[in-house]
Amino acid sequence: MKGDSKYVPDALDIKIMVVLQEKCNTSVRKLAKRLGVPTSTVQRRIANLQELGILKGCRAIINKEYLGYITLFSLVKVTTGFLKDEGGYLDGFSEDEIRNRYDVEPNHYFIMDRTKRLKANPWEFVLDVLSSLTPKEYGNEIAAVQIIYALHGRYDILLKIIGTDQKICGKYIEDKIAIIPGITGIESFTVFDVKKDEARVPFRNEL
Repeated sequence: MKGDSKYVPDALDIKIMVVLQEKCNTSVRKLAKRLGVPTSTVQRRIANLQELGILKGCRAIINKEYLGYITLFSLVKVTTGFLKDEGGYLDGFSEDEIRNRYDVEPNHYFIMDRTKRLKANPWEFVLDVLSSLTPKEYGNEIAAVQIIYALHGRYDILLKIIGTDQKICGKYIEDKIAIIPGITGIESFTVFDVKKDEARVPFRNEL
C-alpha cells in the first residue's frame, strides 16, 4: 500500500500531520491529549501514515545559510544519442545486470562499456550515478548534492547543490557531475538570498 495515491486522509489524519509539521518531536501522548483522542488511536494512525509512505519521517531543519553554506541550482541535459563510457562506470557489470539495473529496452541503447562494449539507457544511468554521489571535502570546505529533480522540458534534471564556498560548488560539479557519461550540458545558478523555503504541506482546515 506504500505510496498509494488513492488513499485520502481523513480529518484526524490531517490534524495529526498538521501538529507534526509544527513540531515533529511531539510525543504521542501529548498529541493524543491535544486532539482529544486515545493514545492508541494516534499510534495506529501514525503507523498507518508511515506504512502508506505519506508520513516519511521527522528531522531537524538546519539553517544552512547560518552555517555558511551557499546553494547552487544546476540544470542538466542528458544525451539522447550514443556515448562511450570513457570513465568505465559500467566495468564489472554483466550485460544481464546492466539490462536489469537500467531497464534497457531492445534497440534503445546509448552508453557503452569501454572494454566489454555493453550498453545502457542514459536517463536511468545518469540518475543512478547522481543518486550515489557522496559529499566531497576540499581542505576545510565541503560540497554535496542535496536534491535531485527529474524534469520534463528543455532540461532533464535539476540538482540542488550546497557547499561552503561558491568556487567549491563549481569544483564539485567539475569533479563529480560533469564527468558522468550521458551528461551533455550543465547550467548553474547561485542563490544569493532565500526569501522562502517552506517544507510544510498546506491543508484546507488550516486556511
